Amino acid sequence: KLLGHMSDMIIGVSSVSLLQFIRNGFGYKCKIVHNGIRNDFVKTEKKITSPALKVGMAAFLLPWKGHLTFVKAAVALQNSNYRGSVNFEIAGDIPFFLDKSELPRYQRYKDSLIAFKEEHDKGNLIKFLGYQSEIIEVIREWDITVIPSTCQDSSPRVILESFILGIPVIGADIGGIPETVGDGGILFKPGDAPVSYTHLRAHETV
Repeated sequence: KLLGHMSDMIIGVSSVSLLQFIRNGFGYKCKIVHNGIRNDFVKTEKKITSPALKVGMAAFLLPWKGHLTFVKAAVALQNSNYRGSVNFEIAGDIPFFLDKSELPRYQRYKDSLIAFKEEHDKGNLIKFLGYQSEIIEVIREWDITVIPSTCQDSSPRVILESFILGIPVIGADIGGIPETVGDGGILFKPGDAPVSYTHLRAHETV
C-alpha cells in the first residue's frame, strides 16, 4: 500500500502483475506495458531442421515453473502409439540469485526431476540442457514451446522469444500466460499433464 501511495503511476507487464495494487484501490494509477523484444536482436536464419519433432521448455528450475508437468506429458506421449519421433528439452538450471541457504531445497527439486526422468523416460528422449546463455538459439531449434507454470507467472519472456521465431506455444492457463499467448497458442489447465500431452499429440499428428 505504501508503494501505491508513493507512486504516480504503477506499471506492470500483465494484468496479474497489477492485481494487488488494484485490490488495494490503486487501479486508477495502473498501466499495463507488455514485455517486448527488439527483433533486430534475433537472427532470422532458418532454424536447424530435424526429422524428430523437438518440444522444449525454458525456465529456472523452480517448482512452480511446472517442469514435472512437462516431464509427465513427455512420458505420456512416449507411452502412446504416436507416429514418428519426438525429443524433449528442458533449458535452465537452479537460479544463480538464490541465497545459499535455499540451494539444498532446489537441488532436491532438481534431483527429483532427474530421478523421475531416469525411472520413466524409457526412450531417453528427455534432455536437461542446463543453463543456456544464448537461449534464443536453443529455442530456434524447437518445433513447440511449452509453458507449464503452476502459479501466477506474470509474463514469461520465452513466449515472445518463441513467437518472434514463429514457434507455437502450449501454455498453462494461469497468471499472465493467457494474456501473453493470446491467439498465438493453446492453453491447458495448470498441472494437467494429460491435457498438455493431448495437445502435444495433436501437434505431432498434424
